[in-house]
Amino acid sequence: MTKVIIPEIADAQTDHYLTKKGYEVLTVKNPTEASILATAPDVAGIMMFVAPFPNSLYAKLPNLKVLARYGVGYDSIDAEYAASQGVWVTNTPGANAVSVAESAITDILLLAKQSVTIAAKMQANDTTGAKTIMGHELNGATVGIIGYGNIGQALAKMLSGFGVNVLLYNRTHRETEYGKYVDLETLLTESDYVSVNIAAVPATEHLIGEAELKLMKHRPTWSTLRGGRSLMKQP
Repeated sequence: MTKVIIPEIADAQTDHYLTKKGYEVLTVKNPTEASILATAPDVAGIMMFVAPFPNSLYAKLPNLKVLARYGVGYDSIDAEYAASQGVWVTNTPGANAVSVAESAITDILLLAKQSVTIAAKMQANDTTGAKTIMGHELNGATVGIIGYGNIGQALAKMLSGFGVNVLLYNRTHRETEYGKYVDLETLLTESDYVSVNIAAVPATEHLIGEAELKLMKHRPTWSTLRGGRSLMKQP
């Protein structure tokens, strides 16, 4: 029977789909190098979360044929090297786009209304925030979206109901009625809020740094929900 390793949560979410299809399913909390080798070095397929899959691991898994990313992107897997080892790498583009876009909307609203600060004061029975903390309406604000893939498109569509001006930056243009394409400098200069949803690939590495942050007209207000660590330049 073909062995596959998947995260425990994925097995439950799929109603044990792979078991029903005749696979020997082995579950782990998070498929890391250590847990994979301890569970089944003869595994044929692995569903990965975000733990890195080092290139040195392929030699230790002689039966491996498929690495399936639980999510989008290949940030933690060298897909080209995997192909050279005869291993397919898959992901699920668009599967979480609406959920991530909703999270970006939530972040923007929390920032606009200063809800976290206000909630902390209320929990401390501090009522001074009523006179000292001022939130802002989104209506009329400008939101910049860096990356217009599945997540960016879902976010722009959701934002259309808030009466905001949406600016878009993407490496390739896609026809849309939900925003206007501009260059990165214009987006950063004119935006009140910026959501970073662009894929973390060599071409976008260190896209944002101190110089880019200084372009913003106010204190930078960001929601980074895609490849944040590699997109941001470290000081």
